[in-house]
Parts: sequence; C-alpha cells; structure tokens
Amino acid sequence: MLIEQNIENLNIHTKWHWISEPTGKQKLVFLGKTDKGEEVFRNEVGEVIAFQDVFDSNYECNYNKRQIIFIIGITSVKEINELIRKENQRSIFIIIEPNMDLFSYTLHHKKLNMFKKESVILFNDENWQNLNEFLQNFFQIIHHIAYAKNVKIYLTSYYRKYEVNTAKSIAETLRKVITSAVRMYGNDPEDSLIGLRQNLENLKWVLQSKDITKLKDRYSGKPAIVVAAGPSLNKNIHYLHELKGKAVIIAVDTIAARLIKDGIIPDFICSVERVTETYDYFYQDKNYPKEMTLVGPPLLDKRVFEEFPGNMLLAMRAGVGEYFWLGSLLELNDDSLIMMGHSCAHVAFGMAVQLGCAPIILIGQDLAYGKNEKETHASGTLYDKKNMIKMEIMYTEGYYGGQVATTSTWLMFKYWYEAEIGKHNLQVINATEGGAKIENTISMGLKEAIDKYCVNDIEDIKEVVNLLPTYQIEKAKLIRKLQKEVQLFNDLIKMSNQYMDFLDNLNIDKQIFHKKSGFFIKQLEKYDEYVRQLYQHPLCVHNMQAMIIKTQWDLIAVEEVVSVENLLKKRDIQTKMVISVISISEQILQAIQNAITILENQKRQEVKL
Repeated sequence: MLIEQNIENLNIHTKWHWISEPTGKQKLVFLGKTDKGEEVFRNEVGEVIAFQDVFDSNYECNYNKRQIIFIIGITSVKEINELIRKENQRSIFIIIEPNMDLFSYTLHHKKLNMFKKESVILFNDENWQNLNEFLQNFFQIIHHIAYAKNVKIYLTSYYRKYEVNTAKSIAETLRKVITSAVRMYGNDPEDSLIGLRQNLENLKWVLQSKDITKLKDRYSGKPAIVVAAGPSLNKNIHYLHELKGKAVIIAVDTIAARLIKDGIIPDFICSVERVTETYDYFYQDKNYPKEMTLVGPPLLDKRVFEEFPGNMLLAMRAGVGEYFWLGSLLELNDDSLIMMGHSCAHVAFGMAVQLGCAPIILIGQDLAYGKNEKETHASGTLYDKKNMIKMEIMYTEGYYGGQVATTSTWLMFKYWYEAEIGKHNLQVINATEGGAKIENTISMGLKEAIDKYCVNDIEDIKEVVNLLPTYQIEKAKLIRKLQKEVQLFNDLIKMSNQYMDFLDNLNIDKQIFHKKSGFFIKQLEKYDEYVRQLYQHPLCVHNMQAMIIKTQWDLIAVEEVVSVENLLKKRDIQTKMVISVISISEQILQAIQNAITILENQKRQEVKL
C-alpha cells in the first residue's frame, strides 16, 4: 500500500522529477532496525552499516529567506520533513538520491507525503553525472534562476556518516552548474540592446539570406565533422583532406583561415559574436572561397555580411526571446531556429543538428588547456600571438581519464554539449583525442571514426545551398509589422510610467504601519503582475530578464520579516527596476524606429531602380 501511495504522491507534480530505471543489481540490503531505531543495511562488500533518522543539529535553518535547498539522500524522511518545516515555505527543495537501493527501500517503507508539495522535487539516478542535464534544464526557468543566489546543501544521516565523498562530488557538480547558469543571465541590458540594434540594422542581409528551414534534416544520417580550434587539433588536422565529399565539414571562425591555408575548404564557417573583433580577426582580408557558406545569427558585424563572398545562412537562435520575436516578424517556422549555445563551436554543432547529421564527430573540442596554460588553441590561429584573458584554473575529468586544467567558461561550454546531446538523444563521437571528457559522447580516434562512418559520397553541399530560396517575406509587410511593435512599446512605456507613479505615491508611513502593514504588503505584490505583463513580450524577456532576475535576487535577499525597513527596501528595489525598464523600452523603441527608417529608405531606392 505504501509504494502505491508514494507513486501517487510523485505523480501529483511530475514535471521536474527525474527518476531512473533500477539496474537490478542490489548493493545495499536492508536487515532491520536496532533498539535505538537505527536502520541497518549490509553493503556489497558485506559490511553492516547503521544510521538513525536524526536532524543535523549543526545545520542552520532560515524561516525568513527563500532559497533552493539541495537535500542529499531520501531515506531519512523524518529529518527531511523537519527541514522542510523549519525552512521558508516558499523555498524549493530538491532531494538528490544517487543510490537506487536506498530509493527503492524508501519507496516501499516510508511515507513520502512531502512530494504532494510542488516545491519538493526528486532527482534519483545512480549515474549522478546526469545531475548536470537535470540542472541545466531546471535553471532554464526564470522562476528557478531567481533563487540561484540563495542555495544551501543538506546531507541526510546516511550521507553524513558513510558517503561524505559522494556528497562532496555532488556538491561540486551543483557549484559548477549553478555558476554556469547564473553567468548565462549576466549580460547587462546595454549589451543585449547592442545585439538588438545590430539584428535590426542587418535585416537587409536577413532578407538576402538563404532559407535555412529548407535544410532541415537534408543530410539525415550523413556524417558531419565539427572542427573547433582546440590544441589537440594539431595532431589530426591532416585527416580532413580525405573527407571532402564524404562528410559535411563545419568549422568555427577561429580555425577557418588555418584550414584554408592547409588546403581544406570547409562547407560551412560559423560565427556567433557581435563584437567588431569577429570581423577584424576572422573575416577581414581572408579571401575565403565562394564555395564556403556562412552560418550565424544576424547580429554579426555588418562588414562580415558585406564582404563575405559566398552564400549566407542567417539563422534564428533557439531558446532566445529576441529571435523568437524576429522569426515571427519574418514569418519563419521553428525550423529557422538552431541551437547556438555560448560559442561559435556550439553554432557549428547546432548546424550539424539542423542538417540531421549522424554521427556528429567533434574534433579540436578540447575545452581544456593543452600541455600548459599557454596552449589554449591549435596553432595557426590568432592565439599564436594573442593570449586568452587569465582565468581561474579549474579541473575536470580528461578525455583519457585523470584531471585536466580548464576554466569556468570552457566548463560552461562542456555542460551545454552534455545537456543538449542528452536531451535530443544525439549520436555524437568525440574524436578530439585530448582535452576534457564530454559526457554522452563516444570517445573514438578520428581515423577510426572516418574509416567507420565517412565512406560514402554525400550530396554536393555547394549546389544544394545555391539552389535554396531566400527568406520570402516582403519588405513592405515587414515594415508594417515593425510599426505595430512601435505601438506595443509605446503602451509598455505608458504602463511603466503608471506603475512608477503608483510606487512614488505609496507612502509607507511608520506611524500607521502597525495598522496598515497588510495593505502595504498587498500593494507591493502588484509588482508580480507588472513583471508578468513585461514577460508577455519576447523582446522584454531577452533584453530585461537579466535585470529582472537580479532584481528578484535583491528582493529575495530581503528577509520576509514584516517591518517598515524591509518594505521600504522592497519599494526602492522595485522603483530602481521600473526606471531601468522605462529606459530600456525607450531604447528598444528607438531601435525599431531606426530599422523602419532603414527599410523604407531601401524600399524607395529599389523603386527608383
């Protein structure tokens, strides 16, 4: 009866639970309980272990602060319930249990009523490396990332007594993924606005781009070689000579000039950064052959588009509100969205996925230093003369085992690969032959991968791309759509000014506070509806979400003790954000109006011609 009830409890809120299939191999066997109430097990080497369901007296709870609390271990249900009761009731509790036997025992013998609450989430997988994928997905939700600055870890009795090292490893995974997740939302609004302006100013080039939706799964089941610029590329780059016409070759901009110099012409060159250095370092005076096709978002420096001699595939960036908005303006379907992650190598990988390639073979994807901290990239790149910015050295499991030196940025790239490969069940071979181990990939030497998969001719890519149509929307229709957006942002600015007036007039008076504290709390809760209105527009999500999340971090940091001081802090935090919203909205409005002017001028010139 207990297991049926527990399964029913787990099925109430199933969206975030991660429960793996049992392996069938039992490592812990329950023997019974002692007179002291200790639960006794025998482990796989015959040792008898015992622990008691007792709350950790050294752990400090905070009833007045919303947090994410990671609980390692599920068996000690009494102490978990006590922890949930003592912490803030708006906190999120994630129970991590990597031991399948302990989960199975608990499922059969304990009442798991805590899962009736939506805020209590279970991760159960003996391969706790899958915790990375789980967390990557979890922290894509704005509501969850809002808590990421307030994280605690609680070890239940079994892990405190017997599995401290396992708990430390899990804690390290948590630290890395949460750091990466927080960094994803670190762009300041001005940086996002620069990207928006460039996307809009480059609409001319978007309208001339080949239609990337027509390439969806065009090379299904055909091999792709994704060439990044890691130091390990030096030892196997020569194998690429024999791959032309046998595999799709997709290169990052960092390595493209080196490939051309070596007589290797990739089918696609991929870029993602909007900065002027992308043009200066990777496109200016490079004389790339026409048979190469450029892949990237429309926000690249316009000089890249003006001077690139070959075809261009300007894609929308999957998972980014600005590109969802832009794609809807251009009347594009979801096939125009490709995964671009955080780097040009991720764009190259996303292009391989767009084409439907399998397997996707990674080379030069070290995500770690080479022989020393000066060796960051393959030779023949700008990094021969230009060193990377010095970053904190971190360590991760290496391609050949052991630990290799890396950075938080490279780890973020690695986690992205692991999450996307797992999420989409992709066939990926890591033929880098060095650097960091990438989970969910098959490690294989490049020569072996070529001999196994790159044996048949594939359809000529240059001819396929040449025959593609461009995006089809008419310029006049696009102008009309942008004009509607102007009205939407005028309305948003008006709404924000009204909310600002409301905050200015909210006089939280100390003399009457004890009588009207409930009223003041309720008034400040109108902020939630205001933010909900902002999130109705994808451009607001993209350009304001970092600021909104940081504001939420500030609001959550104010303890939930009802006092004049705390309510004044919350009002001031809200006021600061609304001022920023108005400023950003006015700049977005100006960017859209400028885009309309550019398109109208181009249209007039076309009529004259």
